[in-house]
Parts: sequence; C-alpha cells; structure tokens
Amino acid sequence: MSKFILIGFGILIAVLSLSIFQHELIHSMVNEKAGVESELVFIAYDGWLPAMGIQRLNAPTKEISNYDALQLQNEIINYNLFPSLIGIMVIMLLGFVYVGEKMGDKR
Repeated sequence: MSKFILIGFGILIAVLSLSIFQHELIHSMVNEKAGVESELVFIAYDGWLPAMGIQRLNAPTKEISNYDALQLQNEIINYNLFPSLIGIMVIMLLGFVYVGEKMGDKR
C-alpha cells in the first residue's frame, strides 16, 4: 500500500509541475503574440516556497485578434489539461492494478 501511495504522489507532483510549466509557457506565447518580451522566472515566494512566473520586459505593441485569441485558447486548454488527464489516468491504472492484486490474493 505504501509503495502505491509513494508512486501515485510522485506522479501527481510530476504532472502538476509539468502543468504549471506549460501554463507559464502559454503566458509567454500570449505575450509574444502581443509583441511583449517576457522571460520565465523562478523565485522563492515568501522567501521559502519555490514559484515560477512570467516577467514582462516591455509594453504591448499590438492588439491580439479574435483568431489569435481562439488559437491561444485552444493551446491553453490542450497544454494544461493533457498532462493532468494523463496523470489521473496513470494513477487510476495503478489503483486498478493494486486492487486487482489484492482481490487475486483472496480468491
């Protein structure tokens, strides 16, 4: 049981980390479309909690069209949901394997 919890927790941390990284990359894509220079920054929030964010380096130079906004919305949904869904499916698969092993012992 403890091995399953550790593996599931590790997968959850990895998937959430990937989702946060992808989320920040989407911000940089939006900034690029608007003509804003930005960079990905790793900081210590409140002095001890690691955090990641986008730092803008200049002001926007153009408006984003509806087409650009729709394309970015599509990428936002795909990049943020896909890793999370894969992680949830892997954890469920491990759970089914674990339950199957326990049920197999009691037949």
